[in-house]
Amino acid sequence: MKKAIIGLLLVVLLFGCATLDPCKSQFEECNYGCGEGNLSGVCKDACALQYAECKSSLDVDATNPSPNLSENDVLENEAESKSAWKSAEPFSIIDFSQSQDGNLSLVVKNNSGSVLHMNSVTVDGVKLMDITTALNTITNFAPNSTRVMTTDKPSAPCQTGDSFSYEAEGIEFDYNTSDISGRRQVGVVPIVGRCT
Repeated sequence: MKKAIIGLLLVVLLFGCATLDPCKSQFEECNYGCGEGNLSGVCKDACALQYAECKSSLDVDATNPSPNLSENDVLENEAESKSAWKSAEPFSIIDFSQSQDGNLSLVVKNNSGSVLHMNSVTVDGVKLMDITTALNTITNFAPNSTRVMTTDKPSAPCQTGDSFSYEAEGIEFDYNTSDISGRRQVGVVPIVGRCT
């Protein structure tokens, strides 16, 4: 009898939590699918970001397409986004910010073991340029080196503290290796943060 009552309580708690947090079961399933091993940490970081996106999408007002995120939600999403991007290959984004004038800046790192030629970095169809050369291309981008890329056509201005996000599918790197031209890397997770 005790086992039946405890079992019933567990079912009520589990289903009660699922209805209070519809994103939790998706998150747990994603984490379970990551398994163990070298890449499970990256996979689990992506699950955490997916969970945060799910939670933030619940806060979206139908008349206002931007998420209504608390300060902690945005900081958590930003930290998760940066964590996932740091391990991306061949290019990672080790830091990013967006200023009040709408300029997005990315610190891009060549995470490959080879010299690459970057033809372009685009975010939502806007090409970014190297701040030191003012060019959209980077020739001889050495392994483990970094470059700061910024938009040459700013997006809409934002107020300090406003949240911003760019979908993963809209973040693209077009590059050449020593053997193959026209390679393409698409974003691993969205870029999420607060305007500075």
